[in-house]
This record gives sequence, structure tokens and C-alpha cells, in this order.
Amino acid sequence: MKRLWLILPTVILLAILLLTGCRKEQPQMPTEPSAPEEETKGLVVKDSAVEQQTGGAVSVYALPKDTYFDLAGMGSHLLTLGHNGLTLLTGEKGEVLATLPTTEITPLTVMDTAVTGLAYYQPGTRQVVVLNPQLQVVTQVEMPENIVGNPVISLVRNEVFYSAGNELRGLNLNTGISRLIRQQTAGTQILLGVYFDGKVLLCQMSNGTETVMAYISTETGQTLGNAQRVSNLQTYGDNFYANWMDGTVRQSVFGTRQGMYHCFLAPRPGEDVTGGRQSMLAMNGIVDYVKTAGGVEFSFYDLDTGRCTSRVMVPNMMMPSQLCCDGSRIWILTADEQNALYSWDITKSSVEGGEDYTGPLYTLENPDTEGLAQCRDKADAYEVKHGVKILLWDDAVKHTDGHTFVKEHNPQVIDEMLEQIVSVLEKFPEKFLLKTVEAGWIRIALVQSIDDGQNMIQFWKEGDCYVVISSHDDVAKSLIRGIAYGIDSHVLGNSRDFDTWDQMNPKGFAYAYDGELKERPAYLEGKTRAFADTVSMRYPLEDRCSIFYNAMLPDNQEMFTSPIMKEKLLRVCTGIRESYNLEKSTDIYPWEQYLSASLAYVKQ
Repeated sequence: MKRLWLILPTVILLAILLLTGCRKEQPQMPTEPSAPEEETKGLVVKDSAVEQQTGGAVSVYALPKDTYFDLAGMGSHLLTLGHNGLTLLTGEKGEVLATLPTTEITPLTVMDTAVTGLAYYQPGTRQVVVLNPQLQVVTQVEMPENIVGNPVISLVRNEVFYSAGNELRGLNLNTGISRLIRQQTAGTQILLGVYFDGKVLLCQMSNGTETVMAYISTETGQTLGNAQRVSNLQTYGDNFYANWMDGTVRQSVFGTRQGMYHCFLAPRPGEDVTGGRQSMLAMNGIVDYVKTAGGVEFSFYDLDTGRCTSRVMVPNMMMPSQLCCDGSRIWILTADEQNALYSWDITKSSVEGGEDYTGPLYTLENPDTEGLAQCRDKADAYEVKHGVKILLWDDAVKHTDGHTFVKEHNPQVIDEMLEQIVSVLEKFPEKFLLKTVEAGWIRIALVQSIDDGQNMIQFWKEGDCYVVISSHDDVAKSLIRGIAYGIDSHVLGNSRDFDTWDQMNPKGFAYAYDGELKERPAYLEGKTRAFADTVSMRYPLEDRCSIFYNAMLPDNQEMFTSPIMKEKLLRVCTGIRESYNLEKSTDIYPWEQYLSASLAYVKQ
């Protein structure tokens, strides 16, 4: 298995177009690999405490003294990378096959490994150095002078992919000849990774005004997909595993390059978990590991069955810094002072049965219709109880008022949004919201996103008050703000409390409306505070709605300590009581919590 910048097997090359590189055979390196000394062989720690505690499933290796930062597979062997050099191990005994003292390879070095050896890039000399399985230098290729950024290497394919600004090219390590993969008329292209056995490149492309991340075919140069929402992509042959952001939800997705996609639904960490959960593609499954109070628990999930087939707890282990798979076992490196390398044989800690932790990947184009129907049933019940209309899925984007909405398709997200919606609706008196829009409804539309990155918009259409809320925001707060606009309209039509609103503002103040808003910090703090925020200084409507919104939130007492803010809050509250016929209500409403004196009716 390879990391973001490591690669695997071979495909048919495109026609060679242009010779731009030169090749040098058998260069002299500053340091030649050394044969391992006899006493360094057999690094496995026999009968270690870890081996005994795990029933022989996990072996421990005592690495030579160094600070290690990475592991990489070389066929059935394992390469350890330290600040002092490279060490190649093999077999259950962990015998040292070869070492290469060098400081040229660091955690930032672009490199690749395969059964044929190792290749890495030296930015200072623009050279790709290729080593054989004995860590001996076999060739060195110089990259063109016009290279932009770093190249990425595919050893099994024998190609180095690089950017020449507006061109993407592939240089053959055997011939030194490069071929054109993709050309654009303007802007730059920077390579960030290579996947699927050298078939796909990750590229950052800029045209001067816009920068995008995309996957590019090394065979055709075509754009295969947008990479903006994909992270931690791992590939093994044509198989992949990655994190994909779907709106506000991060999904763990696996499948094949041909398009067979599924979700990996790992169990959530339990109460004993002290560190984050991480996972890695390995062989035909996923290694999932999590730090607990007792150590680190490793689980192997077979992706063909979706079940956990092997599990082991390594007591007192630190969270691993690197994991690697050599095709038969899992190698684990921890960032401790013991230079300990662990080898997990998943066949010796097998488990049977259990739950299937894989499921279908639902998308905007392929939604979970059953889950959406269940959300609709729940929303229907809330509508009847609270006197509003809740719009989901297709209904949520029928009326846009000129905006662009993306539908929210994830039932789990919608369900969580509904819970926040009802927590707000329950704060209002019975039939209060029905009265708010006398000739229509408050229609609450739940969407994934709104254009321009807005989290909530409110508009009126055919007598209805629409409140459109994005799942990216605090849904409860957005709803309070949206409802505030409907309440303000109702008060204006049924009370005169807002007729002299401007008279409460500081002398000489005028709302900016669509003009320039001058900085007036004295109006936003201390005893001279007159507004909740700068938006409130633009329109009387925003001023009143901000008063109501902030009055509904907890721990906001300080905002309403100045004389003007006290007066404005009182005016909003008395206007609501009058327009909703609540003057004789003995209740204290949530928006009245910061009043100096209660407005609750007291019988004489």
C-alpha cells in the first residue's frame, strides 16, 4: 500500500512526444550502502511482553539507533526511513538485508518504492536517484530546468511525472525521454500526488483567477474528477480508500477506479477512547486503529464481507506515527524513544461473525429514498404540532428567490437539523407562529448549501415567509434569526410600537441603508452601546431583528445593560405582546429574559 505520494504497478505508455531530460548511468554517490554486520541480524525481540500479551499476533523489532519517520514496502521486504539513513528488513526474523547511511532523504522527500527498489528526488540538483533492492545506486536522471514544483514518481511504471508550467509531462527513467500528457493555454499546474499504479495524477491548476484541485489521467490527460472534497486518498492497484466531504458529513469511501463505491462505517469510539480514530487501506481490507486508555486497538475489516476479521489490543502503546503493509502483515512504527517496530500478523488474532460495517454510498444523485421518507414523516408531525411548513429534498429548492441551493440528501443530517428546528419551535407559545403570517405560512427549507456561502436567507413569496437554512451553520440560531423577520412584519402591521423606533437611536445617527457604513465603535460597547452589531446599523429591520435574536440566546445579559439597548429590547417585547394579544399573558417568554422588569400580567 502507498501513501499520497507513493505509487504501484504498470500500464501501456502513450506515444513518446519530446526528449527533454538526460540520463546518467551509475553515478558516484557520497555514501555507498554497507553490508549489515552479523550482530545486527535478527532484530525481532524474542518472547517480548507485547508478543505474550497479544498471543503471538504482534512481534516487536529493536531497530538500530536512529529517529525514524517512515516505513515503505519493497515487495515482501520493509524499508525503514530514519534521519541517519535507510534500513531494509525482511522476513519474520526482521533480518537486515542492507543499509544506506544518508541524510538526503527526509520526511519531505518525494520518493517511491516497489519490488524493484527505491527512487527519490533531489530538488537541489533536479535529479531522480534510483536504487536497486540492495540499496545500490543504479541510475540517476536529471529533470529539465523548467520544472515547476516537485515531480511525482512511479517506479513500477518507470516514469517521473512533472509540470513544466502549462504542461504536464511524463519522463521515462530508462530512456530519459519525456511525453506530453496535458497542455493548457494559460496558468500553471502543480503536481501533488500519483495514484492507481501511475494512472492518475493529483494536480493543482490555476488560471490566474481560480485555483482548483483535480485528478488527471496519465494516459489521456483528461480531467477525471474534482478533488476539492477528497482527502487522505490511498490506492492499492485499482482499489482506493479516501475521506470524502459530502456537505457537512465526512464519509469514508472505498471501491475501485471503475466506479464501485461503498461506505466504510467503522464503529464510533467508545468511552475508553483517548485519541482519534485513524484508518489505512491494506491488502483486501482496512486497518482501523484507535488510542484508548489501555493502549492502541487495531482492527482489520475485510471489505469483501464488511466484517471485522482480526482485532488486537497492544497495551501501553503510543498512537502510531506510520503504518505500512507488505502484503501479508501490518508494520507499525511509533514515535517513542524505544525505536520499536511492530509487526502484526492478522491471521493470529482472527475473530468471527459480527456486524457488516460497509454500506451503500448515497449521494445527491443517488439518495437514500427510504431515509428521506422517514425524515418526511417526522417533519409532518412537527408541522402539525407547531403550525409551520418544513420543506425537505426537492421541495426545499422549488422557490429560490434568485438564489442557488444545493439539496441536502443525507437523512442523518436532516434528522439532526429537525431536532434543532423543534428545539426552537418549542420556545414559542401555541399558535404563535400561525399568527405570525396570517395569510400564509412560515416555510422552513432545509438545504445543504446556499450560494455565496450564506448560512440563512429569508424572503417573502406569495404571502409566505421563507426561511432557508444551510446544514453548514448552527441551525437553531439561523431559524431564530429567520423567524425574527416574520415577527417584525407582524408587529409592524398590528402595533404602533415600532413607529418611533428611530427616536431611540443616538442623536445624529442615521441608518446607512445601502450606503457606506462609517465605523462607530462607541455604539457597540459599554454604556453607549446602541446596536447589537454593525449590520444592525444599516436598517431598522436588521436592528430590531438583531435585538430579538440576541435576546433569545443564553448568556447575553451584558448586551442589554446600556440604556438604549434596554429601551430597544423593551420596545420589541411590548410590540410583540400587543400584536399577538399577549398583554394579559402571565407567562415570561424567552425573548423577555433580559428585561429589567417583567411584562407578565399580574391579576389585580
